[in-house]
Amino acid sequence: MKRLTSLFSKPSESDSFSSTSRIPRTFRFPKIKINTKLLLRILGISSSVLAVILILAYFFVIRPMLNIAAKAQELKDSTYTINKGLQELNFTEVKEGLDVTKRELAEFEKVYQDNMALIRRVPGTEVYYQDSQHMLSVIEQGIELGELTVSILEPHAADLGFSTNGVVPEQIPAQERVMKLIKLMPQFSSKVGEISDKMQKIDNELSQIDASRYPTQLPGIVSRFGVGSKLNVREQILALQSISSELSAKAPQFESFFNAIPDFMGLNEPKKYLILMANNYEIRMSGGFNTYVIVAEFNQGIPQITYSIDTYFIDEGDRTGSSNLVSRNVPYFLGKYLYIQERGGRLYARDATSTNADFPKAADTLLTEFWKKDRSLPQDIDGVIQINNDIAVDILRVVGPVNTEKYSIRTDTGAYITVPVTEFSADNVIENLENIAGGKLAETIGRKEIIKFLGQSILQKIFTSEATNLVNIARVMLDSMSKKDIMLYSFDPNVEKAFQDLGYGGRIVNVPDGSDYLHVNRSNFGAGKADWTKEGFVTQDVYKNIEVKDGKKISTVKVTIHNPKRPSWYNIDPCCFYNAYLRVYAPLGSKMVSVTASDGQDPQGAEYSDTALSKTYFESFTRQQKETDLEVIYVYELPDAVNLDDYRILIQRQSGTSVDDYKIGVEGVTQEILLNSDKQLAF
Repeated sequence: MKRLTSLFSKPSESDSFSSTSRIPRTFRFPKIKINTKLLLRILGISSSVLAVILILAYFFVIRPMLNIAAKAQELKDSTYTINKGLQELNFTEVKEGLDVTKRELAEFEKVYQDNMALIRRVPGTEVYYQDSQHMLSVIEQGIELGELTVSILEPHAADLGFSTNGVVPEQIPAQERVMKLIKLMPQFSSKVGEISDKMQKIDNELSQIDASRYPTQLPGIVSRFGVGSKLNVREQILALQSISSELSAKAPQFESFFNAIPDFMGLNEPKKYLILMANNYEIRMSGGFNTYVIVAEFNQGIPQITYSIDTYFIDEGDRTGSSNLVSRNVPYFLGKYLYIQERGGRLYARDATSTNADFPKAADTLLTEFWKKDRSLPQDIDGVIQINNDIAVDILRVVGPVNTEKYSIRTDTGAYITVPVTEFSADNVIENLENIAGGKLAETIGRKEIIKFLGQSILQKIFTSEATNLVNIARVMLDSMSKKDIMLYSFDPNVEKAFQDLGYGGRIVNVPDGSDYLHVNRSNFGAGKADWTKEGFVTQDVYKNIEVKDGKKISTVKVTIHNPKRPSWYNIDPCCFYNAYLRVYAPLGSKMVSVTASDGQDPQGAEYSDTALSKTYFESFTRQQKETDLEVIYVYELPDAVNLDDYRILIQRQSGTSVDDYKIGVEGVTQEILLNSDKQLAF
């Protein structure tokens, strides 16, 4: 060690290198004596310990998990008969499927409990075991809910189009089945209480699961248990909790809904409704841009189109001549940001429903400022229905393609253009409408008549086909009303209350004292059809955070507008800038601190109080270049009444928008949701 020590010690003057210094001898590591027996002994002990760990892991974790996975697959397979029965309208198969699933669940629970007894001994697994107990209870309650539903519907299976015990129901057009079902709805209402109780139990179990404990992606080893590693468990749990919470909250309200529907659908006397065809690919305040109006009469549940008009011609063109329908009641924001060239001289009928985020109030503007003033238009209206583009896609996906008949329209020059027989499907309906109304017939009076003909073709197929699956159509309609792709406004107070209680009416609603409120509303002013609900078009994310600063409850809402590159097939002008008029609705009495934009532009932030809606809103207007993201940040002080100790917030969805990501944070606690309907959150 002497040589080694001298090498690393501080050199003396005599050891310093110079031209005359001697070169040191080659360094050699000292010889180390290895105790081979001791090393082998250590390796042997380590191998034995590892083997014991692997054996314990196999018996306590791997083998039990394999047993559970195998039984879980059998339980999953048992649901096939239920799904098959629903698809083929076979009531017997649905009942058999429920029975099989119930037996498989009992067997699964036995295998699960036997094997989990070993797994629960592993530290940290108890919380997941308790979550699994909640999920098993959810499945059990779900089967019981299915059995209850079957017992309610079984006496009316034939009217629904289901076969039972091998007896195929008489093939009758869907029109007759619809009339029978409408008459039966009040009978269903008496069973709503039992269904509601089951849904409440399911929601109570799901609410006890903490989704944040679960990963967004699973390790690759789970594939050995028949589970995909890309499964986002956290997102799945959050989605299930969200759906359950919404259904359990709405279930009690369906009693009044079932009682109201017969009257709304004209069972006792015909009802007449304005149906607004809203193009949500150009998003506006109460949904899509109001492009076309149809008048439909509902008689015993069956709608018949009796009149239609392009919204441009309600108050313009030869039909009205000089027109006494010129409205000077122009909202300030339209005059400032949309009617730039005319300086807001008049309000147009086509923009009447772009004036309010509350759908009934927006519809009332169309009625009072225009429709009711022109007695040549159909009067004696019983309500207003708004339909977005996406409902056409969803309905065609259920009923299949339809053809519109060949027709001709007169051009501005007096010549005629013939529109040939056209097939519309879920995949091409919007593109075909654009190609016809915006391409072949652009700038032609009557170019939007294709909307009427398409509506007639869809209604004819739904109500005359013997193969119509009313269950699937009902599912689409309920989902569309929940998403606000369909909004219902009845002038009958009882019917209107039933719609509003379920959130189907498009109202900006009041919240209880102490609760928070959020509604982000976006209007596309002059940026063309940039809001298609598909990849390549404008979407937004919303982040809201609350923290206490100097004793004040400060809310920060960040809206990120994504304006991506358009698809290669998109060739519609203008493209591809984006003008966004945004409003953030908050509890009445909130106070603006600041409104800023991430690119430094002045968003022209302002605060207004809407006492009619009992809300304060903060507005902004931004211009955004193509293929960019823009953040608009609103900072405001909440009223003292908002309770952060028991924090609750209602988030209302805007009709016609994409399903956006929302993240809500309160003093370090965060919840994430996809806003596919109005949501109530509690912290």
